[in-house]
Amino acid sequence: NKPASIPNSISVIIPVHNPGERLRELLKAIRAQRRVGQVEILVIDSESTEDVASICKEFEARLVSVSQREFNHGRTRNHGASLAQGEFLVFTVQDALPVNQYWLYNMICPFLEMPELAALSAKQFVKPTADIYSLWESDTRQRSLGLGKDTCIRPSPDAGLEDWRLLEGAVRRRIT
Repeated sequence: NKPASIPNSISVIIPVHNPGERLRELLKAIRAQRRVGQVEILVIDSESTEDVASICKEFEARLVSVSQREFNHGRTRNHGASLAQGEFLVFTVQDALPVNQYWLYNMICPFLEMPELAALSAKQFVKPTADIYSLWESDTRQRSLGLGKDTCIRPSPDAGLEDWRLLEGAVRRRIT
């Protein structure tokens, strides 16, 4: 029951610091996404010494600067969200690449299918050429959390913050 395309606007928010050529690869892959309409790319740079601006200009990405001192993983992403204009927000990092040209389409479709959905997380695939620890850690984390397949977790409608605090740490990690 997936739509032929996503008509809604999407903002992709990417915090960066000295991303190198990997940023060019990432932005090119985002611009190559199919079955999506308007995609805003918002790059939040924390004082890179590299020329991030020219790469952003090449791919029509909006560049916002924050100082390294002010950078905070959560707060910086929240700042990006406050500046974003899309109906849907997608967060990624400078060293990740979309798995294919339907990455954004597949990320947004569940929100259209389940309007009550608040958030979605995608599996990170580690390159087969990565070091042995990264390969082991990725596989172990996925298996230990029981996330070998797509999972949708719906808390009860009357679940409050107090219920969240009572959950075991492993359960909270699985939900998030």
